[in-house]
Amino acid sequence: MIQPLAPQNYQWHNDQSYGPDHPMRYDLLERRDERAAPLLVCVHGGVFKGGRKGQLWNVCMAAAARGWNAATVDYPLPIKTRG
Repeated sequence: MIQPLAPQNYQWHNDQSYGPDHPMRYDLLERRDERAAPLLVCVHGGVFKGGRKGQLWNVCMAAAARGWNAATVDYPLPIKTRG
């Protein structure tokens, strides 16, 4: 997948890590100015079997077009279940 160019006054922060146990990553599309803006967090579907954060870059771009910051996250696959 090729990530779209950030809109004017926005920047991508790619592959930022989160979480203490696994190397989980997110991409953040953030305003360059200091103006406060809401944050939309996008989590891909896939029933914990598949999917990637890049599938939701277009949703992040749509949020930016409305003045929002947006993040899309990956999570560990497959998830362990209690037996």
